[in-house]
Amino acid sequence: MFRVLIVDDNPQVTTALAGILQAWGHDVRTANGGLTAVSVAAVYQPDVVLLDISMPGVSGIEVARQLRANRSGEEALLIAVTGLGKDLFHRLDTGADFDLLLLKPVGLDELKRALAGRSAQTAAAV
Repeated sequence: MFRVLIVDDNPQVTTALAGILQAWGHDVRTANGGLTAVSVAAVYQPDVVLLDISMPGVSGIEVARQLRANRSGEEALLIAVTGLGKDLFHRLDTGADFDLLLLKPVGLDELKRALAGRSAQTAAAV
């Protein structure tokens, strides 16, 4: 079981993903904006962050930079979630050090593989 933070400005996305991840046994928190995400992460200390890139105000890229810069995200698996497409995303100079990229709509098999990869990393570190 992981502590998962889902960040997206669309509440339908956060609600749907949260329901799925909770059904899989994970502890889930959500944030509907960048500033809220940074605050929640500071207290919650997530193992995994699913982070929308295109959000009004503080973008997912800036949130990722802030998370990596402090204790709340330096060890977390940061997953960029975007509808931009791989080519456009990779052309962005994010400087945010994402671990994975998932394209919207996120497939459940892709999400399971991402979490399984995190499980393997966690087991290897013990």
